[in-house]
Amino acid sequence: MGIENIAALLKVKDVYTPTQLKLEDFVKRIKKYKEHDKNAECFIGIDIDNMLFKHGYAHYGMTDARICNMVLNMIKCGATPIAFIDGEPSKLKENTHKKRSESIDKRNDRFIELKDKLIELGQADCMSYRKILVEMENVSKYRKIFNRQDKIDIKNFLEVIGIQVFVINRHEPEAIMSYLMKKKKLDAVITTDTDVLLYCYDCGYWIKNNKNNCDEIEACSINKIHKAFDMDLNKFRFMAYLMGTDFTKKFMTPAKAYKEVVNENITSVEIMKELYNDSADFIESVRLSIDFMSDENLEKIIKECGVDIKPLNTGKIIEGIDLLLDKLANKYDKEFVERMLSEFAQFSVKSNQKVYDLKQHEKDILKKIKNDLSSTSTFIDKIKMKFEKF
Repeated sequence: MGIENIAALLKVKDVYTPTQLKLEDFVKRIKKYKEHDKNAECFIGIDIDNMLFKHGYAHYGMTDARICNMVLNMIKCGATPIAFIDGEPSKLKENTHKKRSESIDKRNDRFIELKDKLIELGQADCMSYRKILVEMENVSKYRKIFNRQDKIDIKNFLEVIGIQVFVINRHEPEAIMSYLMKKKKLDAVITTDTDVLLYCYDCGYWIKNNKNNCDEIEACSINKIHKAFDMDLNKFRFMAYLMGTDFTKKFMTPAKAYKEVVNENITSVEIMKELYNDSADFIESVRLSIDFMSDENLEKIIKECGVDIKPLNTGKIIEGIDLLLDKLANKYDKEFVERMLSEFAQFSVKSNQKVYDLKQHEKDILKKIKNDLSSTSTFIDKIKMKFEKF
């Protein structure tokens, strides 16, 4: 969810519209800022769960491949992707998870209801038939939720080809990524969650990646966003608490929250207590959030989860793709490999003057696998289409 209805304020401040540019150009821009360092890298954090939840419904089973395709495209453009995955959930976010599950259940029930109605109606009334189909499509958008196996598959694939994957327990991946930008460990993060604005102030980029084009990105400067509000990070957080976050319920509208923080100079829980002394539960949730979001707690989580950003190992990528091809050849772990390799049948990695291409015998392996595929699912059909090019 992030900061509730912050989009309305961002539009008023004219900072919501991100800059659209080629990923390769963005990477070059980041490295130019670091030109004093000859070995400078562009580190980009990816919120895997956010991508699965926001985009999983739209790609008919291709989300895994899309994420991996995006990661490998980053490497090709000279960036170093770092993946972050939700692990053990935070107790402070229990209500958010509960609401999300309830919302999905409602959409499931409505979808079944519409499906039954469609069968009953037939095509006798074309106008009503079309209306039901449109509503079914809208309802189905967030109907399918990813499962634990989806995340394990993506983690396994990324680790095989040498991409660092960190499982974040008892906190939010976007929070850890944003804090790592603050510490100059990451240059940008890919997520649609506005929580990234709560942990980093004067550096880094928030990337909202295009759904259908991994070559282009939409990037916002976090520094530009905060400057537009003319607040330090502390005040910005108190404004967010009032608006509602994953950890606090909505207390007032975005416009009113902004005015309250500015006019009343809200910079501490004590000031909040004086202003809203009849809202003990809300004040307590703010107090818990402050402790949860503190630098000390974030450092503790980073240490516990073993987060240690390192440069990309190009050789590991080459070894990883070889390993996947071997698994295909031996029909070992076939389902996983079929899913993960679909987008990379013709992929080339170019980094540090090293180029890796599929060899002829590997193409022969893929041709053989193509003939062996028996599934008629949309996903497998897409794999077959990829292999047809050989």
